[in-house]
Amino acid sequence: MTLGELLREGEQVISHRSVPRLEVEVLLAWMLGISKEQLFCSHDNGLTDDTIERFWEYVDQLAEGRPLAYIMNEREFYGVPFYVDERVLIPRPETEWLVEKVIELAGEKNRTDFSVVDVGTGSGAIGLSIARSLPRADVTLVDISEEALEVARRNAEGLALSGRVEILQSDLLNTIIDQHFDIIVANLPYIGETKYRFIAHDVEKYEPHVALFGGSNGLQLYTKLFQQIREMKMRPKYLLGEFGFAQTESLQELLDTFFVHHGGRAEIFQDLAGIDRYFIVSLDGLPL
Repeated sequence: MTLGELLREGEQVISHRSVPRLEVEVLLAWMLGISKEQLFCSHDNGLTDDTIERFWEYVDQLAEGRPLAYIMNEREFYGVPFYVDERVLIPRPETEWLVEKVIELAGEKNRTDFSVVDVGTGSGAIGLSIARSLPRADVTLVDISEEALEVARRNAEGLALSGRVEILQSDLLNTIIDQHFDIIVANLPYIGETKYRFIAHDVEKYEPHVALFGGSNGLQLYTKLFQQIREMKMRPKYLLGEFGFAQTESLQELLDTFFVHHGGRAEIFQDLAGIDRYFIVSLDGLPL
């Protein structure tokens, strides 16, 4: 059997699902240790009975809806491959916006007195990407899930950042509430268990619910985080976060209650699809 024949048969298996054909190509290239482009320059390079058997096992998993990132244990984020498994949410490309904004707000990259905390870090994608881009900043990663932190530590080690970042178990800011951070960035679970329950079936089936659902309306954890920030003695300059579809009005009410009505400034930003997705709060004007 040639590579072309194997690819065509694999694409037929997933054709009844909403799985992109590209995923079959990426899967086979990964299994063979070659680039996707090399697939079309070879005939049977590396094809063994064992490879073919494992290929069909993985294709069946794709057809059942299992994410390719969990099969490969890898997802690229901000230009770098991150290890992922079922203990953490798969990083989404739209979340890279948060990294870009933190870097932008940080200004001079060589400052040594600049600190950032990534709350609900999961795989560590946000915090570790910031640490790579701001090599002299102090970066802390926190998550309530010790299982998720194991993945974050693995990624920190793989990116040679273990000695540069602090990784802590914490219920949001609970264990670090007395520390000062210039920027707090958070991509917390924001899918509602009842209201705002917009979630694909395969996402709900395979990705960890603790990283998906944020209470009845999806904003329970953000409410708790905002309250913690109000209780901090040394408040950050900026707070950045990501939220879900149709939550703008409810989120804005929270931002107004906790920050805007007390002298802070809040702004909502859209993603590339024109959907409200991110918020930035400036806390400089907030009284202690």
